[in-house]
Amino acid sequence: MLTPVTGVFTEFSYVAAETAGGEASRTAGGQAHRVQSVLLGIDQSAMLAGPVVSGLLLEHIFVQWEA
Repeated sequence: MLTPVTGVFTEFSYVAAETAGGEASRTAGGQAHRVQSVLLGIDQSAMLAGPVVSGLLLEHIFVQWEA
């Protein structure tokens, strides 16, 4: 159950970030490269934080099942 939910949320966040990034890039004009840089940083952070949060959730759930 966790995998499909995570996949759906990942796709929604990707579409939302690309939509917001496109609008911000058009508004920024000559500073558009900075917008893309920030979006890339957010994406990379999420790719690292996602498995960490999942691992912590699984550890918390597993500890409750054992008790």
